Amino acid sequence: MPTIEIASIKAPHLNIDQTDFELAILEEPKLEGHRGLFYDFLLENEGTILHLGNPEFVGDLDGAFFAGQLIN
Repeated sequence: MPTIEIASIKAPHLNIDQTDFELAILEEPKLEGHRGLFYDFLLENEGTILHLGNPEFVGDLDGAFFAGQLIN
């Protein structure tokens, strides 16, 4: 399943308010991606990462999390 991650290098937090968005957003204060391509680069840096997910995951961020409905 596709995933979408947005990394903000050197940003301690972004204060994203889930209620402002229809898609699911998981904000984590550690740059640890779920994809291998930038994994080492992210671990070498500090910042915040956003994981974007399908609207069905709003309020249910435990378990599987993917963004197949966000990509056409």
